[in-house]
Amino acid sequence: MTRPITSHLLAGLSAVLLIAVWGACGQSELPPGVESAMEMERGIELFEDGHLEQARAAFGSAIDKDRENAEAYARRGFMSLALDDTRGAMADLERALTLDPDLALAYNFRGVAYAMTGDGDRAILEFTRAVSLAPAMSEAYFNRAGVYLQSEDPKAALADLDTVAELDPENPSLYLVRAQVHLILGNTVEAEADLLQVLSLSGGDDELAAARRLLAGIR
Repeated sequence: MTRPITSHLLAGLSAVLLIAVWGACGQSELPPGVESAMEMERGIELFEDGHLEQARAAFGSAIDKDRENAEAYARRGFMSLALDDTRGAMADLERALTLDPDLALAYNFRGVAYAMTGDGDRAILEFTRAVSLAPAMSEAYFNRAGVYLQSEDPKAALADLDTVAELDPENPSLYLVRAQVHLILGNTVEAEADLLQVLSLSGGDDELAAARRLLAGIR
C-alpha cells in the first residue's frame, strides 16, 4: 500500500522547491505545512524500509506540525494496524475522515482494519468507497478481492483482480493471486498464463517458488 517511486520523487522535489522559495523570501523558519510534509515523506520511507515503529513516530511528528494533516492521521493509523494497535488505528482513521471525508486512502486503510477483525461486509463497503473516490487506487481493488475470496465469491474477486491488472500490470503478487482464483474457477489455461507472468517479473523468492509449485501441479 505504498506510492510509486516517482510519486516520492515529485513530492520530495515539491518540498525542496517550497524550502527554496521560503528561503528566498528571507524567512528563517519553515511553514508548518512544509515541515509536516517533510515528516510525511520520512515516515513513508521508513515504512518502505520496514521500520514500522519509527514510521509511526514520523507520522506522529507530521501531525504535531500540522493538526489538520488528514493523510498523516491515516498513515499513522495504518502503522498502528500493522503494529496490532487496532483501537489506536481506528481513532486515527476516524480523525482523518473527519478532517477530509473524501480521503480515499483512509477508507482503504479502514477496510483493512475491518478485514483484520473479521467484518468482511464492512470491509467491502470501505474498499468500495475508496475506489469510488480514487478509481486508480489498485491496492483497494486488491484488498477487496481478498475479502471476496474469504467470502467464497471468486468471480467478484476475479473482477477486481482484472482491474488491478489494468492499473498495475507489473505486480507479480497480483498474478499469483489471480492464478489461484482461476484454479478455483477451473480456468487452468488462464492460471498457467498468470503463473508464467509471475516467473517473468521480478517477484520475491517465495512468490517464485509458489508459482513453480502451482505450475507443476497444472502440468
